Amino acid sequence: MNSDTDLAIPAAGPAHASPEPGEDPRVTRAKYFIRDEFLRISTASGDGQHYCYPHFTCAVDMENIRRVFATVGTADLLPRKKRD
Repeated sequence: MNSDTDLAIPAAGPAHASPEPGEDPRVTRAKYFIRDEFLRISTASGDGQHYCYPHFTCAVDMENIRRVFATVGTADLLPRKKRD
């Protein structure tokens, strides 16, 4: 790490990960690190009942967010409770 503001994120990301045009490579590594943590946690139970569908999107682009929710469907994004 070069400064107090650098994150302790692994230096290597997935082989297919490449920065978007103008994106700092540290941002790319951070995106994939966070994605991989969600995937790891969501499948940690091993019971096949937890699913994670990661998507990278710009959170400030509200129209893009609406499209993601419309495409994926909010039912898949909301937690499901076990039914007895």
